[in-house]
This record gives sequence, C-alpha cells and structure tokens, in this order.
Amino acid sequence: MFNCYPKQCFQPIEIVIDLPLGKKIENYSLFDKSGEIIEFYAKKIGKVFHYELPENSFRKVKYVNRYKIYFVAHLPAYGYETFKLAIKHNKLTDSNLLLHKKDN
Repeated sequence: MFNCYPKQCFQPIEIVIDLPLGKKIENYSLFDKSGEIIEFYAKKIGKVFHYELPENSFRKVKYVNRYKIYFVAHLPAYGYETFKLAIKHNKLTDSNLLLHKKDN
C-alpha cells in the first residue's frame, strides 16, 4: 500500500487470502515490514476450488480455505508498507511470505 500524501495515515485494509486445507488462520500472525505484529480480524469464506499454472506442466487442481482479512495499516508520509502473514511461532523470514497488500 502506498501513501502519496505528505502526512502519515491509517488506512483500513481488506484482502482475500487462500490457505492450504488443514491450515487454520488462528495459527498465523500478520506482520509489517519492521516485524511488528498487526492485529487483524479474519472471516472464513469457505473451501473453494483453486488451481496453479506451473510453467512446465498442466494446471494443478486443489481446494483451499479462503479467508477475508481486515486490518488497519499505518502508512508513512510519501511511503509504503508491506505485510507478511506467517505462522505464529516461527521466526519471521522471507521464506514464509504469504501475502502482500493489493490495493483495489
């Protein structure tokens, strides 16, 4: 999310994410780019059909648990913020990156 104004702001964010079946949103935390935990509310949409399009094979079909996540982002003046959803008890690294903010 980018803030093009000269003052910092707080922006309500709503995004949709997919988690593999068997994974629960309660086991995840949301982090900003400095590693601070951000409180969020998640609403389960349900089990949905999804597929991947690998470069070297036909599409791979699977079902995923889809959630809608709501949170408030603190955006610096003339700046941007990125967000990571990671398993709560793991150290936050780039390898467990699951989401970036996508503005509508």
